[in-house]
Amino acid sequence: MDHLLQPYEDSVERIVTAQLQEEKHTCIELINLTVEHSCYNAQTDVDRVDTAMLMRMVRDLRCILMMALRGYATQVASLAAGLAEQLGALAIVAGNHEHAKEWLQQSRRQEKGTRWHFPSKSNMGAERYNAEFVKGLVGTTWSCQAAKIFVRDTLSFLYEELCKAKHADPDWEILDYYSAGDNSLVIGSAPLLDDLQMSRLRLILAVSTFLVSKAYWVYMWHHSPPDVLHLRHTEYQALDAATKTQMERAVRAFAEATKLDVAEF
Repeated sequence: MDHLLQPYEDSVERIVTAQLQEEKHTCIELINLTVEHSCYNAQTDVDRVDTAMLMRMVRDLRCILMMALRGYATQVASLAAGLAEQLGALAIVAGNHEHAKEWLQQSRRQEKGTRWHFPSKSNMGAERYNAEFVKGLVGTTWSCQAAKIFVRDTLSFLYEELCKAKHADPDWEILDYYSAGDNSLVIGSAPLLDDLQMSRLRLILAVSTFLVSKAYWVYMWHHSPPDVLHLRHTEYQALDAATKTQMERAVRAFAEATKLDVAEF
């Protein structure tokens, strides 16, 4: 099967890379920045847990980049939805010694028939989760109002769209496997590549980079001395602005391609 898919994937990658060059560049820049500034010599439980959570997001982002460039929108959308969940968890647990201790004791807790619950809406309830998420963002250069709007409106909208692919929404499945012209099944289940699919790929890559950018700064806020934090913030501002601009542009393009109303976004 690989001899059928590889030539197609190579062709798709050339096309997608040409059209998403700016998003690809920003994504790689963020990955490099995050890896460079992480606490590989972690000394405390908090260092180890927060670094593990951030590096999980970075690895997921790397996978999203590699697969998005090959046209696999549905698969990377599922990973991107996970990034939204992981950002919320990191914002809630970052710098928290009790959460870190619980997380590291997970294996022993399982032996006792209990387990540490990953911070999520299903485990905490939506109201408490959102409140803790906002609390985790406030102070890391976020105002309370900006954090509330981000969690309540922006992130909820993005997460809902990404979860459509994660939970086999018919629009995504039909788009991936059938030609819009003659309803023919694509050989080898390789992804189609048209304007709508390109808008999805742009959305996923831009949103994923945007989410990891936010996670990076939450992490840096808890793990950098004030003088280093000031220096990092100067470096980060331009990159953060680029991720936000690219994400907003991708949302508008996606909305235009799908006739989606994003007036409230």
